[in-house]
Amino acid sequence: MNSPILIHAANLPQTAFGDPRLVKRGLHLCVAISQHHSINIRRISRNRAEQVGYYRFLENEHVTISELVRSLSDHCQQQVNGRHVKAINDSSEINLQAHAGRLKSKSLGVVGNNQDVGFFLDPTLILDAQSGFPLGLSHVQLWTREAGHKTKKERNYQKLPIEDKESFKWIDSAQSSKAVSPRRWC
Repeated sequence: MNSPILIHAANLPQTAFGDPRLVKRGLHLCVAISQHHSINIRRISRNRAEQVGYYRFLENEHVTISELVRSLSDHCQQQVNGRHVKAINDSSEINLQAHAGRLKSKSLGVVGNNQDVGFFLDPTLILDAQSGFPLGLSHVQLWTREAGHKTKKERNYQKLPIEDKESFKWIDSAQSSKAVSPRRWC
Protein backbone atom coordinates (compact mmCIF):
# COMPACT_ATOMS: atom_id res chain seq x y z
CA MET A 1 0.00 0.00 0.00
CA ASN A 2 3.05 2.30 -0.20
CA SER A 3 2.60 3.31 -3.82
CA PRO A 4 4.12 6.67 -4.85
CA ILE A 5 0.62 8.14 -5.38
CA LEU A 6 -0.43 7.19 -1.84
CA ILE A 7 2.79 8.48 -0.32
CA HIS A 8 2.26 11.79 -2.14
CA ALA A 9 -1.38 12.05 -1.16
CA ALA A 10 -0.62 11.29 2.49
CA ASN A 11 1.92 14.12 2.53
CA LEU A 12 -0.37 16.80 1.11
CA PRO A 13 -0.39 19.77 3.46
CA GLN A 14 -3.74 20.40 5.15
CA THR A 15 -3.67 23.86 3.54
CA ALA A 16 -3.66 22.43 0.00
CA PHE A 17 -6.75 23.50 -1.92
CA GLY A 18 -7.60 25.93 0.93
CA ASP A 19 -9.73 23.36 2.77
CA PRO A 20 -8.74 20.25 4.78
CA ARG A 21 -11.95 18.51 3.63
CA LEU A 22 -10.74 18.75 0.03
CA VAL A 23 -7.40 17.25 1.08
CA LYS A 24 -9.27 14.36 2.73
CA ARG A 25 -11.42 13.77 -0.38
CA GLY A 26 -8.30 13.95 -2.57
CA LEU A 27 -6.58 11.37 -0.37
CA HIS A 28 -9.61 9.07 -0.61
CA LEU A 29 -9.57 9.46 -4.39
CA CYS A 30 -5.85 8.61 -4.55
CA VAL A 31 -6.39 5.52 -2.40
CA ALA A 32 -9.27 4.37 -4.63
CA ILE A 33 -7.21 4.92 -7.80
CA SER A 34 -4.29 2.99 -6.33
CA GLN A 35 -6.43 0.10 -5.06
CA HIS A 36 -8.42 -0.35 -8.27
CA HIS A 37 -5.59 0.44 -10.72
CA SER A 38 -8.05 2.61 -12.59
CA ILE A 39 -8.93 6.27 -13.01
CA ASN A 40 -12.51 5.55 -14.05
CA ILE A 41 -14.60 7.28 -11.36
CA ARG A 42 -17.55 4.89 -11.74
CA ARG A 43 -15.29 1.86 -11.44
CA ILE A 44 -13.42 3.04 -8.33
CA SER A 45 -16.47 4.32 -6.43
CA ARG A 46 -18.16 2.03 -3.92
CA ASN A 47 -21.51 3.78 -4.30
CA ARG A 48 -23.25 6.73 -5.93
CA ALA A 49 -22.48 9.10 -3.02
CA GLU A 50 -18.76 8.41 -3.29
CA GLN A 51 -18.89 8.89 -7.06
CA VAL A 52 -20.62 12.26 -6.66
CA GLY A 53 -18.05 13.25 -4.01
CA TYR A 54 -15.14 12.47 -6.35
CA TYR A 55 -16.70 14.45 -9.20
CA ARG A 56 -17.35 17.39 -6.87
CA PHE A 57 -13.72 17.26 -5.75
CA LEU A 58 -12.44 17.27 -9.33
CA GLU A 59 -14.78 20.10 -10.33
CA ASN A 60 -14.11 22.25 -7.23
CA GLU A 61 -12.73 25.69 -8.12
CA HIS A 62 -9.98 25.31 -5.49
CA VAL A 63 -8.72 22.04 -6.98
CA THR A 64 -6.68 23.45 -9.84
CA ILE A 65 -4.10 21.92 -12.11
CA SER A 66 -1.52 24.40 -10.82
CA GLU A 67 -2.22 23.39 -7.18
CA LEU A 68 -1.95 19.68 -8.03
CA VAL A 69 1.29 20.23 -9.95
CA ARG A 70 2.73 22.41 -7.16
CA SER A 71 1.96 19.77 -4.56
CA LEU A 72 3.53 17.05 -6.75
CA SER A 73 6.66 19.15 -7.17
CA ASP A 74 6.84 19.97 -3.44
CA HIS A 75 6.53 16.29 -2.55
CA CYS A 76 9.18 15.36 -5.12
CA GLN A 77 11.53 17.95 -3.63
CA GLN A 78 11.12 16.35 -0.18
CA GLN A 79 11.92 12.90 -1.61
CA VAL A 80 14.95 14.08 -3.60
CA ASN A 81 16.70 15.83 -0.72
CA GLY A 82 20.43 15.01 -0.98
CA ARG A 83 20.07 12.16 -3.47
CA HIS A 84 21.73 11.67 -6.82
CA VAL A 85 18.84 11.70 -9.31
CA LYS A 86 17.88 11.30 -12.96
CA ALA A 87 15.12 13.24 -14.70
CA ILE A 88 13.11 11.61 -17.48
CA ASN A 89 10.88 13.80 -19.62
CA ASP A 90 8.44 12.82 -22.34
CA SER A 91 5.40 14.31 -24.01
CA SER A 92 2.09 12.58 -24.57
CA GLU A 93 -0.88 13.48 -26.70
CA ILE A 94 -4.20 12.92 -24.93
CA ASN A 95 -6.82 12.45 -27.64
CA LEU A 96 -10.34 12.88 -26.26
CA GLN A 97 -12.22 12.88 -29.55
CA ALA A 98 -14.30 9.84 -28.52
CA HIS A 99 -15.63 11.94 -25.62
CA ALA A 100 -15.98 15.25 -27.49
CA GLY A 101 -19.75 15.48 -27.04
CA ARG A 102 -19.52 15.13 -23.25
CA LEU A 103 -16.58 17.44 -22.54
CA LYS A 104 -16.41 21.09 -21.63
CA SER A 105 -14.14 21.92 -24.52
CA LYS A 106 -13.22 25.48 -23.47
CA SER A 107 -9.96 24.24 -21.93
CA LEU A 108 -9.19 21.80 -24.75
CA GLY A 109 -7.63 22.32 -28.13
CA VAL A 110 -6.71 20.10 -31.03
CA VAL A 111 -4.07 17.39 -31.04
CA GLY A 112 -1.52 16.28 -33.63
CA ASN A 113 -3.91 15.74 -36.53
CA ASN A 114 -5.23 19.32 -36.05
CA GLN A 115 -8.82 18.00 -35.87
CA ASP A 116 -9.37 15.79 -32.83
CA VAL A 117 -10.09 17.35 -29.42
CA GLY A 118 -7.51 16.90 -26.68
CA PHE A 119 -4.41 18.29 -25.03
CA PHE A 120 -0.72 17.58 -24.54
CA LEU A 121 0.97 16.45 -21.34
CA ASP A 122 4.67 16.84 -20.59
CA PRO A 123 5.68 15.36 -17.19
CA THR A 124 9.19 14.98 -15.78
CA LEU A 125 9.74 11.90 -13.65
CA ILE A 126 12.57 11.95 -11.10
CA LEU A 127 14.33 8.67 -10.30
CA ASP A 128 16.96 7.77 -7.73
CA ALA A 129 20.09 7.44 -9.90
CA GLN A 130 21.38 4.35 -8.09
CA SER A 131 18.22 2.29 -7.55
CA GLY A 132 15.99 3.64 -10.32
CA PHE A 133 13.17 4.05 -7.78
CA PRO A 134 10.67 6.76 -8.82
CA LEU A 135 10.74 9.69 -6.38
CA GLY A 136 8.03 11.80 -7.95
CA LEU A 137 7.18 14.30 -10.63
CA SER A 138 9.23 17.48 -10.58
CA HIS A 139 7.33 19.23 -13.33
CA VAL A 140 4.11 18.72 -15.27
CA GLN A 141 3.08 20.92 -18.13
CA LEU A 142 -0.26 20.76 -19.93
CA TRP A 143 -0.91 22.68 -23.12
CA THR A 144 -3.22 22.85 -26.08
CA ARG A 145 -3.09 23.97 -29.67
CA GLU A 146 -5.82 26.17 -31.07
CA ALA A 147 -7.91 24.73 -33.88
CA GLY A 148 -6.55 25.89 -37.21
CA HIS A 149 -3.16 26.84 -35.78
CA LYS A 150 -0.52 27.74 -38.33
CA THR A 151 2.10 25.27 -39.50
CA LYS A 152 5.77 25.72 -38.61
CA LYS A 153 6.38 27.16 -42.06
CA GLU A 154 3.49 29.64 -41.75
CA ARG A 155 4.80 30.76 -38.35
CA ASN A 156 8.36 31.19 -39.68
CA TYR A 157 9.35 28.76 -36.94
CA GLN A 158 13.12 28.94 -37.42
CA LYS A 159 13.13 32.67 -36.68
CA LEU A 160 10.89 32.50 -33.59
CA PRO A 161 12.56 33.00 -30.20
CA ILE A 162 12.92 29.69 -28.34
CA GLU A 163 10.42 30.85 -25.69
CA ASP A 164 7.70 31.00 -28.39
CA LYS A 165 8.28 27.43 -29.61
CA GLU A 166 6.63 24.27 -28.28
CA SER A 167 10.10 22.77 -27.88
CA PHE A 168 10.74 25.30 -25.08
CA LYS A 169 8.85 22.83 -22.87
CA TRP A 170 12.05 20.76 -22.60
CA ILE A 171 14.07 23.73 -21.37
CA ASP A 172 11.29 24.74 -18.98
CA SER A 173 11.10 21.18 -17.65
CA ALA A 174 14.86 20.97 -17.10
CA GLN A 175 14.95 24.32 -15.30
CA SER A 176 11.97 23.42 -13.09
CA SER A 177 13.44 20.01 -12.30
CA LYS A 178 16.81 21.50 -11.44
CA ALA A 179 15.05 23.81 -8.98
CA VAL A 180 13.58 20.75 -7.22
CA SER A 181 17.08 19.31 -6.66
CA PRO A 182 19.85 21.76 -7.46
CA ARG A 183 22.62 19.48 -6.13
CA ARG A 184 23.35 16.30 -8.08
CA TRP A 185 22.14 15.34 -11.54
CA CYS A 186 23.04 12.61 -14.04
